[in-house]
Amino acid sequence: MMQPKRSQLKSFFGTQQLAQDNIEETFWNFEDDNIRREFDELVKFSRKNQHRIFELIATRFLSDLRKSDNGNIAKIAFVLHDKDKDDTGTFIKPHVHWLLELKNKRDLDEVAYKFFVHPQQIEKGSKGKNGLLGRIGYLTHQAEPDKFKYDGHDVETFGTFDYADYISKNSAYFKKRLTFNRKQQAKIS
Repeated sequence: MMQPKRSQLKSFFGTQQLAQDNIEETFWNFEDDNIRREFDELVKFSRKNQHRIFELIATRFLSDLRKSDNGNIAKIAFVLHDKDKDDTGTFIKPHVHWLLELKNKRDLDEVAYKFFVHPQQIEKGSKGKNGLLGRIGYLTHQAEPDKFKYDGHDVETFGTFDYADYISKNSAYFKKRLTFNRKQQAKIS
């Protein structure tokens, strides 16, 4: 019997709530109970503890990140969104957005395991430079007219790239996308 073709990709994106609503939900698959307990305590004050939260989520990537060339990791980035609102103006629960760009393709299940999430919680990367560029900009809502603009200094990249510099070098693209998105919203309104 033939095995189904596995997703082998270079870029992955995810959004994950920090805290679960009830015990039956599993947002984070921490196998180590000590890490789970530490994480649960940290998310109570997520803004204050965001760097340590990102470190815990990136634990399985640390061996790559410690190498002088970051191993297979081209870019990794995390940001905490705790000021987003829904259409009614109510704050959305704090959540983490992350992205991973690899030098060589990897299996979706392997990347999900490394991020402590289920494969269905990962979005596959968009093709082309602008797909990745848009995803990187989304971390701080660069081209989102009605969303809170997060500070680029809140994006943790573990030294794989300079987020603020990347945004600055691509500012023309983000301004163009922001203008386009505003026009699209005006049409819908």
